[in-house]
Amino acid sequence: LRTELTDLATHIEVPEEFETAISAALGEAVDVLIVQGKHLGSALVQEFSAALEDRVAVLSQGTLKQDLNSLEETHAGLLIASGIVKSDQAFRPVVDLLLGDFVIVDDISSAFELREKHPQLNFATRSGEVLLKNGIVLIGKANKSSKVSYTRLVNELTHQLEEIDVSSAKMAHAVGQLKSKMEKIDAKLAENQQQSKQKQNSRDNLNKQLQATSLSLEKARGRA
Repeated sequence: LRTELTDLATHIEVPEEFETAISAALGEAVDVLIVQGKHLGSALVQEFSAALEDRVAVLSQGTLKQDLNSLEETHAGLLIASGIVKSDQAFRPVVDLLLGDFVIVDDISSAFELREKHPQLNFATRSGEVLLKNGIVLIGKANKSSKVSYTRLVNELTHQLEEIDVSSAKMAHAVGQLKSKMEKIDAKLAENQQQSKQKQNSRDNLNKQLQATSLSLEKARGRA
C-alpha cells in the first residue's frame, strides 16, 4: 500500500498567513490519502479495506477535473482557496476538487455578505470559521493543522540548514585567514627574536673586545 497511497499534505504548500483558513476548509480531508496511478473503484476499495485497520479517507489522484474556465468566471474577484495552495501538477485536480469552491475571507461577516451573491460557494475565514453553502456554520477555536504546515516548515528548515552551511563555510574561511595571519606574525616574531639575539651577541663581542683593548692599554701604560 505504501507505493500506492500518499498523503495530500506532503504535496501541497500553503502560505503561513492562510494555514488556519485552509486547515478549516479542508476539515477532515486534511488527512485524505491519495491513490496514485489507479482508478478508485469498488474492487480497489475492498482491497484497501482488507489491508487497513484504521478508518481513513481515500481519493483517487485521477479524480475528475473541474471546469476551470467556468470556475474562474464564477470566482472572479474572490480569493479562492485552491488558488493560494501550491501543489505538484499531478495533484492539482485533487486540490481543485477539495478547495475549488472555498473562498477565503477576513471574517464571518464578510462570509455572510458574499454568500448573498455566491450561494453556491463555501467560505473560510483567516481565523478558521467556516460557512458552508448548505447553511452550516463551523465556529469556535480553530488551530492550523501541522500537516498543512508540513511543506512550508520543511522548506524553511532546508533554507536554514543551507544558511548554516554557508555560514560554516564562511567561518572556516575566516578562521583559515586568521591562522595564516597568526603564522606570519609568529614567523616575523621569530625572525625579530633571531635578529635581536644576533645583535646582542655582536654587542657582547664588542664589549669583550673593548675590555680586552682597555686591559692591554693599562698594561702598556704600566710598563712605560
